Amino acid sequence: MRKLRTWALLGFRNIRQVAIYRLLLRAGIHPAQRLSAQTPAGPLFREPNKRFDHGSSVVLPWINKPLYFGGQNAPTLTKAPDWLCNPFEPKKRAPEHLPWWKISDFSPEQGDIKYIWETSRYEWAVNFAIEASTGKAPYLEKLNEWCADWWQHNPPFFGPNWKCAQETSIRIIRLCLCADILGQFRNSQKALIDTIAIHLARVKPTLSYAQAQENNHATSEAAALIVGGLLLRENQHPNGLAFVALGLAALEKALAKLIMDDGSFSQNSTNYHRFMLDTLSVAKIICDKYEGPHLSNSSLIKIEKAIHWLNAMTDPVSGQAFNLGHNDSAYLLPYPEGKARDFRMTIGLAQALFLNKFEAKNAHAAKPFFEYLSVERSIEQKSEMHEGSFEEGGYCLLTHQTTRVMMRLPKYRFRPAHCDGLHVDVFVNGENILRDSGTISYVSNEPDIDLAGTHHHNTVQFEDDEQMPRLGRFLWGDWLRPSEKTGFQKADGGGVMTSAYQTHKKRMHKRRVQLDNNKILITDDIQGNFRNATLRWHLLPGKWRETTPGNFE
Repeated sequence: MRKLRTWALLGFRNIRQVAIYRLLLRAGIHPAQRLSAQTPAGPLFREPNKRFDHGSSVVLPWINKPLYFGGQNAPTLTKAPDWLCNPFEPKKRAPEHLPWWKISDFSPEQGDIKYIWETSRYEWAVNFAIEASTGKAPYLEKLNEWCADWWQHNPPFFGPNWKCAQETSIRIIRLCLCADILGQFRNSQKALIDTIAIHLARVKPTLSYAQAQENNHATSEAAALIVGGLLLRENQHPNGLAFVALGLAALEKALAKLIMDDGSFSQNSTNYHRFMLDTLSVAKIICDKYEGPHLSNSSLIKIEKAIHWLNAMTDPVSGQAFNLGHNDSAYLLPYPEGKARDFRMTIGLAQALFLNKFEAKNAHAAKPFFEYLSVERSIEQKSEMHEGSFEEGGYCLLTHQTTRVMMRLPKYRFRPAHCDGLHVDVFVNGENILRDSGTISYVSNEPDIDLAGTHHHNTVQFEDDEQMPRLGRFLWGDWLRPSEKTGFQKADGGGVMTSAYQTHKKRMHKRRVQLDNNKILITDDIQGNFRNATLRWHLLPGKWRETTPGNFE
């Protein structure tokens, strides 16, 4: 019965689409398994058609050293990366000559597949193109050499880097950015046209599976179809317009369904929310430059609300956002070294593109994006503090001066990422004092790596039980729901927010959070049949000391 209830929440149509996809793969008759293509030959890019002086002194990742996920250093490279190797555990390696559908996501021999995917996400390609566009000759040669080496070890539809259509879409979007930066979106090299066409062919047949996930796979893959299709159209490829039309329909459908009326995204994750907005920004840039399709007014309204949501969840002092939900450190745009956690860059670019205005704090942070991507600035407006109740998505936020307090409501319209009901997160003067662990890796040999569990959040855990029973690696059952009406009241110096839930074992937790100037008072009321309960606080690393029971400095 628990599984049936969960399936009903997921949607039986979505479950049917996933089941059909998996059954066809197992039977060996899925259209994606019949794909074949010749490896493109020749350089993807030629000398830039025009030179840019971006005027930015910032250093991009991969220019001086490899930098994974925006902040993890790896050994210096003297040649192209080993595309099938885990850079942090070189003995772990994915198979090279197997069709993508025969490769596991969770094999101990390869470790977390995201570490293998990272170099094939082509962040380095965009950064090399930016450097090459300024006339730095070695970077054009390096760009073409690494792309050729990638094809040598990743023939069409073989190996781990073809397994996920969203990973394929990330390469499409970043290669199209390279073409735009180098002035070669039109009159492209044949090898680039062939590369984009092969990648689009991989995305198209599994689009319904992406849509059934109800997450950023749907938006990423739809945007890639539009952007890649436009490059093909601009180069008179016969399938270009069809890919654009398919992508536009899929993107409109995804935005209508996955962005809620309060701007919350289907994934309870600030990082994936950022990734979704970056994807939309790139699609907007390419469509504006190359006469692509326009989104409907209803979609633009949803995007505006999504921008407002991320702006509210981002600390204006540090640029960091509350580390809600899944966070595998994925990002799309060319962030300078050390800036991958500055969400103001995403917000500033999205505000300029979709709202034709941006706040000063976001504009300053987003300056490199305006330069790299040749985006014109818009009207600047005064920066504001954002707060309020985003109840549909499940969040409440209070602010006062440089203090920000967020409470995660026990409400899940889409598949929950974490057991984080009534979690409280706090920023003070740009520092994340009370924090969420996020989810950096989905595969680990560490016994305490389940960062999605209750004990990794600032909330109460009854005995050793999770707030929701786990049904799978990414699936929880008996989704939490509020047991009473959410309370939210603003006042001078902050305000008050309250919420409560009851678990499937009839245990109740009610929380009241009050912000009064620089003082935060959290009151918990717990009831039910349990032997013990644990209240945890995940603090900013530092030299904390307990002054009185429960009080820390």
